[in-house]
Order: sequence, then structure tokens, then C-alpha cells
Amino acid sequence: MKRILTLMIALAAILPGMAQGFTYIYKGVEFKGKINKGEACIKSFDNKAPDVTIPASVSHKGTSYPVKSVSVFMNGVNYSTVRLTLEEGIEDIDKFCFNEFRKLTSVSLPASLRHIGKNAFRDNSGMTLNMLSSIDETSLRKGYELHPDGSGSMMAYTPASAAPRQKQQKNDNKKQEEVMMASYADQLEKEVEKHTKFINQQLQAINVSSNNGLRIELEKLQNQETLDIAQAERDYENVERKIAVAVIHEKYNEDRQRLLQQNGLLTQTDNYIVPSTDNNGDTGFGKAMKEMLGLKRGKKNKKDKQNETDALKEKLKEQERLLKQQQELLAQAEKNNQKAAADNDDDSEGGISGAVKGMFGFRNKKKNKKNKTENNTAVPAPAPTQQQPLLATATEAVTPAAPQLPPVDVDIDIPVVKTDKNANTYCIIIANEKYEDVPEVEFAERDGNIFREYCVKTLGIPEKQVRSFINASYTDIKRALNWIETMADISGGNSKVLFYYAGHGIPNEKDKTAYLIPTDGFPKDITTCFKLSDLYARLGKIKTQSVTVLLDACFSGVKRGTGQALVAARGVAIKPKNEVLSGNMVVFTAASDDETALSYKDKRHGMFTYFLLDKLKKSQGNASFGEIFNTLSTEVKKNSMLENDKLQTPSVNVSTSMKPRWEKMQF
Repeated sequence: MKRILTLMIALAAILPGMAQGFTYIYKGVEFKGKINKGEACIKSFDNKAPDVTIPASVSHKGTSYPVKSVSVFMNGVNYSTVRLTLEEGIEDIDKFCFNEFRKLTSVSLPASLRHIGKNAFRDNSGMTLNMLSSIDETSLRKGYELHPDGSGSMMAYTPASAAPRQKQQKNDNKKQEEVMMASYADQLEKEVEKHTKFINQQLQAINVSSNNGLRIELEKLQNQETLDIAQAERDYENVERKIAVAVIHEKYNEDRQRLLQQNGLLTQTDNYIVPSTDNNGDTGFGKAMKEMLGLKRGKKNKKDKQNETDALKEKLKEQERLLKQQQELLAQAEKNNQKAAADNDDDSEGGISGAVKGMFGFRNKKKNKKNKTENNTAVPAPAPTQQQPLLATATEAVTPAAPQLPPVDVDIDIPVVKTDKNANTYCIIIANEKYEDVPEVEFAERDGNIFREYCVKTLGIPEKQVRSFINASYTDIKRALNWIETMADISGGNSKVLFYYAGHGIPNEKDKTAYLIPTDGFPKDITTCFKLSDLYARLGKIKTQSVTVLLDACFSGVKRGTGQALVAARGVAIKPKNEVLSGNMVVFTAASDDETALSYKDKRHGMFTYFLLDKLKKSQGNASFGEIFNTLSTEVKKNSMLENDKLQTPSVNVSTSMKPRWEKMQF
């Protein structure tokens, strides 16, 4: 502990110079940036604002900071800015800074500029540049880097016009400071790791689960630590981030140790003595953390807290789950390799034993265990196609080689459409195929994965705004809704929401209320399933331009006794009971009344999803909801009879506010 505090004292002189994130509103436009060594850098601003003036100074926590540089380049972001002004005092424009500003017609640059980076502006047709004549306009429009040439002019960069020695000396000093900070950061990190190991040893030595109050307090500390670290990783970079994270870890190490001491459960105290606290309960590390990150726990209102926590928590849990899933896949692959020979021997068994195993598929049953993946996690790779899917895939457990099937037409040559109409659309995809207590849903994972590709490539939804939950649990569904509600709230009613579900559904036998079945759901206990009306209620409360729901929902129609399907059924379709939808909602379901939602076996998709994808492909995403529904209604009804000799009729349900216009709407 003494070593850690010593290192913190050594860092005290460095911490004030660490970059801090800020948000500042100027002339109605929100700016975000970093403050480092008393100077501010603008990193981004509202991309919808047509008229933007970048301020020469900003105020943060009661202190005014001069804005010396601008670096707002964000690849793929479409800015609506038409008129741009940089106030006098700004000295540096970073490379590619305004290169994505395709609608700029007027740019005003200050006389204080000392550097303009490479390709800082796009040479838009008709764009006028209001600036000193000493700036070489031709070089600027061609994308050359500009520096002072010593005569008062800004010219294209050449070796002869290189930065002066003063700038080089500044860079050298900065490098020396970075080396010193890195050394201190490494030492601090090692000492904090030792303390963390000590705390973990204490926790392992006691039965935390038997003390409910202690368990809850420890969970609260863990959750808050995760959020604080996430904010530090967002606000800091490189060695500064390492220092911030180490300080946060040590702050919560102290809190955990104090909690154990208060409960009389700490077995050792010699190595690490918890320092005393001030009147607010903060130690030196607690104060350092608050000073560095500007965290005021307990001071935020509920709305601000919700906006911050859910999105950050979601991202961290996804990363942790992704790593865990990859490790499980590797372990499962190794295990299946070891059993491959035994499985082959079982396949060759004759007599009653072989007949029983062949009839009931015992080995296949083992593969029906829960296989949760999320976003870019491992999914079964589709048949070889001419176009690689967006989702990253991992090697699956070794299985006997299956005959290669021809590619499905909607899975290949997916149209790539350049459009910004869905730049503010957020999408949830839930594709449940492998269940713990009920049979698999045929092709559900493929449905979800290919629909995701169409969302990104054809509909133009930014990839980070599409969240996939493959084989989602009850908690995953709740987490998906929390994320979509948070993102819509952040967008302030200007976003659109798209919700897609492929998997099992079930009606409550008592009141016929429809439920979605999570992969860990147990249909005999309806409370383990997700009520469809609750889903509609939550989506209906979202302040958004529109909410579109696509339900290819079902439960299995397979006769388990012989392993043969009565019909290639994905299950009995969910009828929404003609519920009155709230908000701005349109709901498409795969079937009506007591019909069955079927698979299209030849196309290896759900019947509903296949013709949805087919329409998106043929129209390149430029089809109205009315046109899509007419196609689904005609093609699904016809092909369900031809393929399965059973009628399937897609249905649509619309909230009152959307009835006059839903047919003309598009994705």
C-alpha cells in the first residue's frame, strides 16, 4: 500500500496534464473534445447542424480553455454542415478533418492558423473559401499539407518548409514526459495487481454466497467499478488510460477490503492497511479518481445515469461474453475431437442398440445444449458463397463431413447500397435455434445472420447500430430492449427502431396470451418466457419516428419418437390477439390465427424470412411496407402449400398513429 501511495504522489504532478473529455454547447451546436495541458481540441460535433461555428474557447467545470486544434474526422459519418466558421485563435486543423463534409458551400478560416493537415477539406463543387490570401488555396483544395513558409504565407509542406526547431524541441520534451509517465504507470499497475490478487485470495477463502448482504454490496462495487473503467477508457488514451484504470482498480480494492473488515472476514491485514477516509468516505485514491474522471456518484439524476450506464455496461458484457464463448468453442472442439472415434463406433452398432440410438438420436440431443452467442460471436458457417458474410465466424466442433449444398440465392450477391437514410436506425436481431428444453428451430441462426447482412449492406444501417443475439436467453432479451431504449432516448426521438425475432413462440393455455421462448425458457413454466404484449408495450413507449417488428416465431412440430417431422414445421405461429399497439409501431408476423410458421427447406430459411430477404434483394431495399407485405402474403401462402401442403398467411398489425401511412413507409 505504501508503494502504491508513493507512486501516486509521483504521478500527482503529471495527472493535471492528462486529457479530459468535455461537452460544450456553442450557438446551439453541441461540441465534444479533449483538454490536455490547458488547451482544448474539438473532436466532434452534431453532424446534423447546417451552420457551425467552432469556438476559440470552451468552458469546462468552471474553467475556460483556448481551442487550439480541430480534429473531427469520423469515417463514414455524413455531415449536413453547409456553412463552417473557425473562430480566430484556432491554430491547427488535423489531416482529413473535414474530408467527410460533402455539403460544405462556405468555409471561413482564421488568420491564426499555423497548420492545415493533409486532405483536411474535400474540394466540393461550388465551395468558397474565405481566408487570408497568404494561404495557398490551390494546394489546400488539392489536399496538400500546409505550413508557414517563413514569409507569412501558408504553403504546401516541403522539406525546406519543415516545422521550426521550437516545434521539434516541444515534441522531444513530450516524448520524455511520455517515457516517464509510462515507467510510473507500469510500476503502479504492478503494485495494484498485487493488491487485487490479495483481495481475491481473501474472497476465495470465505463463502460470500451465504452472506446475502455482503454479496449484494460486492456486486454493487463490481458494477460501479466496471462503469468507471468504461468511462476512463472512453476519456483517456494510451498511458493516461493505464494510469486512470489502475487508480480506479485501487480505489475499489480499498472499498472491498474495508467491506470485508467491517464484516470481520478479513484474515490478513499486515500487507495492506486501508487508509483513513475523509468526511465523504473517500481515500486518496477515491479523490484522485473523482478529480481525474469528474465522477460525482450519487449526484446524477436518473435519466443521465440511465443514458450512461446501460450502453457502457452492454458493451463491456458483450466483450467479456465474446471472449468466454471463444474459449468454450475451442474447448468443445478439442473434446469432440477426442470423442470422434467413439461416435463413429457408435454409428456402426447393430441390433437393438443401434436401432434405438438411430431412432432417438441420443448424440444429437447432446448438441442441443445452450450455445449462446452475441453480435460477432461464433455462428454456424453457411454453405460456401460468392460473398463473405459480415459476421466473424469461428471453427465449430469437428463433425463428420456433410455434402456441400449449393448456395442459397438470397445468401449471395447481397446488394450493397450507399445510403444514409438509416444512419439513425437501431436494430435488434434475436435468432434462437438451439434450446435447452425444447427442440431446435430449423435455420433460425441462418435467418438472423443473413438478415443482419441485409440490414448493414442493403438498408445502410451502421454496423455498430445492429445488435445480434444468437440463441438469446431471457436476460439477453431484456438486455436487448434496454439497449434499444437507451439508444433511442439518446437520439431524442429522431431515430428509427427495427426488431427482428426468429425462434420459438408459445401461447399460454389459460388465456391464449402469446409468449416468445428464450433459449433457457421452460414452456411448462410460462413465467420463464417473454410475454409478447410486454415487448409491444416497451417498444411502444420509445420516443422514435417508427418501430418496425418482424416476427418469424414458432415452436416445433417434430415428432420426437421417430425423429421424423410431421411437416417441416418451425411451429405454431403466434397470433398477436389483435392487440391495440401503442406508439408508432408496425408489426409483421409470419402467420395468422392457428396456422403454422413453416420452413422453406430447399432455401434453408424460414418461409417468411426467405421471401422478406428475396424482396429486399430484388428491390435493393427500396420497397415500401405495402409492397413487401403484398409479396409476403402472395409468395408465402403459395409456397407453403406447394412445399408443405399447409397454408401459412403472414399478417400485419399497425398502431393507430401509423395506419394512414404505414403502407408507404420503407425500412
